[in-house]
Amino acid sequence: MNLVEYNVVKKDWRGIPIKFALCYPNMYRVGMSCLAIHLLYELLNSRKDVLCERFFLDQNMPLTSIESKRYLNSFNIIGFSLQYELDYVNFIKVLLESGIPPLSKDRGESDPIICLGGPAITSNPGPLANFADVIFVGEVEDTLHRFLDTVIEFEGRGRIELLENVSKIPGVYVPSFDNRVKRVWVENLDDAHHALKQIIPVCPSNSPFYPVLGKSFLLEISRGCGFGCRFCLESYNYLPMRFRSFGKILAIVNEGLRFTPTNNLIIIGSAAFAHPNLKDILEYLYKCGFRFSLPSLRLDFVDEELLKFLKLGGQRTPVFAPETVSQKLLKIINKRFEEDLLFDVAKLVKNIGFNNIKLYFMIGLPGESIEDIELIISSLRKIADIGFDYSKSIRVSFSFFVPKPNTPFQWFGMDSKKSLKKKVKLIKDALYGDRRFDIRFPNLRESIVQAFISRSGPDIAPILLFVAKNGGSLSSWYAAEKFFNFSLEDIVVNKLDFKYKFPWDSIDIGYDSSLLMNEYSKSLSLIK
Repeated sequence: MNLVEYNVVKKDWRGIPIKFALCYPNMYRVGMSCLAIHLLYELLNSRKDVLCERFFLDQNMPLTSIESKRYLNSFNIIGFSLQYELDYVNFIKVLLESGIPPLSKDRGESDPIICLGGPAITSNPGPLANFADVIFVGEVEDTLHRFLDTVIEFEGRGRIELLENVSKIPGVYVPSFDNRVKRVWVENLDDAHHALKQIIPVCPSNSPFYPVLGKSFLLEISRGCGFGCRFCLESYNYLPMRFRSFGKILAIVNEGLRFTPTNNLIIIGSAAFAHPNLKDILEYLYKCGFRFSLPSLRLDFVDEELLKFLKLGGQRTPVFAPETVSQKLLKIINKRFEEDLLFDVAKLVKNIGFNNIKLYFMIGLPGESIEDIELIISSLRKIADIGFDYSKSIRVSFSFFVPKPNTPFQWFGMDSKKSLKKKVKLIKDALYGDRRFDIRFPNLRESIVQAFISRSGPDIAPILLFVAKNGGSLSSWYAAEKFFNFSLEDIVVNKLDFKYKFPWDSIDIGYDSSLLMNEYSKSLSLIK
């Protein structure tokens, strides 16, 4: 991969004790749209005793780094940022192709230390516990420096002694020592480092390396979400909800855009819509001449003034995630809004002058019926009739409900494949012929694999290794089902009870588990 980038760091390898490989087990264009990669790269390279180089899956195996074209096994620490369960097999494939023993028990003194972090692995370290030496549980800013200091302190004293001492760091799980660990987080977001010198590739928009979010400065204004949607990882695995102060955000913008050559900002934060100074932030960005866009908005936080700011900032398509329009299901998932609110917001979007709108819905939710799917269809047609007459002016992305660890819905199973296929067919038959809609569904098989990994523990290590050795495709999962004589679907549709011991029970997520039980019980009481 030959790339020219702004803000890339290339250090002299001589005399630097820690050579850290930062790996994103997916494509460059995806990884460079992930703020965590920019943050980690800047934090690591800010230290004189560390050099950090990046790896992505765009190259042929074995991978080489962007910065120096060195192979992965040239580094003494390798860190993987795991945002999604479906990247777990890619992680194992990278180790195999790089000549690094994938199982931690097989690695010796000359092998690199393998570290994992990210939202997926924080919620449930179990599936990769047999592959990782170190797993960061929670937010890594402070923990990372304590880890690196420990590596320096115990340099040359052996792998086991190093890992034993690393296991004493709060927020660090070392599977070989099976230490109980508590999730860590930054209490005051103003104290958290924000990446200022973000990497921008020099390439045209049709390049395979052009970032998914474009050549943008990623601006994080919030973390966590306090609205408690019962299916949502962010609502429970990143509590409490925190906001950066208005003054700190302006300082980040002014400093960051001195170093990052773009006038386009992507605002990051699952509850960014709830920031108490959101309109002040947008007004400031507009007056400075920046283009900006917001992530998915909660319907009950939308008003005319907010949408006007989005229009002024150049966002072409406002995004909303109602998940469902059934009042019954909205109560079950704890995401309530009045029946007409979606239509009122859609009218407002059209009246402000937007020609497009994007909506996220989830199908297969606990308690869902065919009537609930028909409600989505009729609601979408009603929205289209407001005046969204252009081709593909209503973009609808459906997802399948997948039970996630440390959420109230962790006890529910997935809807059956037969039921989901029936619901998908109903939507396709109703809307595919209408040019006003751009309807998208995920791959059902991938969602089933995601659900399987999401609720599994260390016992699936042989399955993951088998799939990785056989190419990692969906056909490899079919082969694994035959080889190990099991059914993915039979496992993921299982509804679990409170007696079940989850693989992630050893992780202290930071609040009493009775909260999840109580919320699950509330949803059960609403399902007839």
